[in-house]
Amino acid sequence: MIKGAVDLFVFPQWTEDTMSLTLGNPATGPLVALPDRSSITLQHGNLKRTLQIEVERATGEYFYHSLGISPIIAKQLKLKSGYRYALEYDEIQRLIKIKRTPSSRGVFTFRERLLKTKSKMKPIIFGYSVAGELGLPEGGNVVLQSQKGMVSPRLKIGISPALDDDEVFIMSGEWARRFGLVHGQRYVLEYNQITKMLNINPNPIR
Repeated sequence: MIKGAVDLFVFPQWTEDTMSLTLGNPATGPLVALPDRSSITLQHGNLKRTLQIEVERATGEYFYHSLGISPIIAKQLKLKSGYRYALEYDEIQRLIKIKRTPSSRGVFTFRERLLKTKSKMKPIIFGYSVAGELGLPEGGNVVLQSQKGMVSPRLKIGISPALDDDEVFIMSGEWARRFGLVHGQRYVLEYNQITKMLNINPNPIR
């Protein structure tokens, strides 16, 4: 059994009988073992459709696996574009089961942004790799939430290519103090695509 997760997108130009799996850069994880140009059944709940799968490796700034399907297949299987799904591939049955997985988490290093609070920079900034791992929307808004009960108003997030090589996130000193974060410490972050809540565990990972 091969397991993984993808961001699903619906493309009008996709043919009805084809789905395209694009492996993130670098192409790592169990999904790299999925067979290219083969016939596979895609199942969502009780809905099924046999399709030709095409597997390719991304180039450039493309940090998370994605699955592209046509509008017809999305409608038939009741799949929504722009959301993250978990995949399970049964090699014997040649069957991919797909299920919505709204929450993604990871452990990242916090860096405090030593700028005045009046700066026009976003209050929280990620690199594309971290944003991809958490499923964060580029240019979107999130509500920060702490397990200690602290909740922020809706904040605009920033995504910076300068941070792509680092598993870090940056916040202004004001919000860092509110959430009890310490510069250089590593924290568990979990983002829910449905609620748009970004949960920060204030207890650092030692």
